[in-house]
Amino acid sequence: MFGDRQRAGGVSVDPQGHLLVVLAWCGPTPPDGATIYHDGGTDGIEEASYDAPRLTGRSTSFRVDDPAGGWKLQGKPPRLQKNITYSVYGWTRDNGYSVASAEFRLSTAARIKPGKVLLQDENEHDMQVTRRQLHRMTHDRTWVSCG
Repeated sequence: MFGDRQRAGGVSVDPQGHLLVVLAWCGPTPPDGATIYHDGGTDGIEEASYDAPRLTGRSTSFRVDDPAGGWKLQGKPPRLQKNITYSVYGWTRDNGYSVASAEFRLSTAARIKPGKVLLQDENEHDMQVTRRQLHRMTHDRTWVSCG
C-alpha cells in the first residue's frame, strides 16, 4: 500500500490545534532540519526552515509556530495562508538524503485529529495514520529495507 519509503514527513496537530511537523526515518542518519515551502518561482518559495537539534531515535516532531526541544526556526514564524498548498520535508546538510515531503493546506490540517499524521500514499492521496503506523511504515523490514 505505502511503497518503499524509508523516510516520511507529515503534519499533525497537538491537542490545542497547533500545527506540527512530523518526521520519521530508518537508518543511522537523522535529518538536520526541515523546510516548509510552496510552489512559485524556480525552486518554490520557502515559508520556514528549521534546524534540528542532535536527534536520537527514529522520529521527531515540533510545532510550526513555536518549535521547542532544540529545534530552531531560521527567521520569523511562517504566516501560512488558507488557499495555498504547502509541502514539508526533512533534509541533511550534505544533501545526502531528504525525508519524503508531505503536502497540506490549512483547511486539510484543520481536519487532522490529534495523534494522527497527515501524509500522502504512493498515489499522492491524503491519508491519516497514527504515529505507530508511521513508525511501522518507515521501520518494519516487511515494508522497507533500512540502511
